[in-house]
Amino acid sequence: MGSNDYDSEKPPHTVILPAYRIAKMPVMVAQFAQFVKATGYTTTAEQQGSAWGWNGKEYVEIQGRALGALRTKEQRRAESRTSGHVCFLA
Repeated sequence: MGSNDYDSEKPPHTVILPAYRIAKMPVMVAQFAQFVKATGYTTTAEQQGSAWGWNGKEYVEIQGRALGALRTKEQRRAESRTSGHVCFLA
């Protein structure tokens, strides 16, 4: 894990993870939204108030409660209706 390319990623090092599970099926945007509503789950970005995201040219810090800040409201609404993969849940 890590690299010598960026100061924030140094040094490359080995990481040993405990056993974990990954679901066999991708979780869709709408399913993830249901999970959030049912459990009150919040991402690290939401907890900290910012996150780093790719804007198409470079990584930028996104202020606010959601990584969706880089997309327009219409794009986010369209995404919620598509079968785009969000994450995998066990």
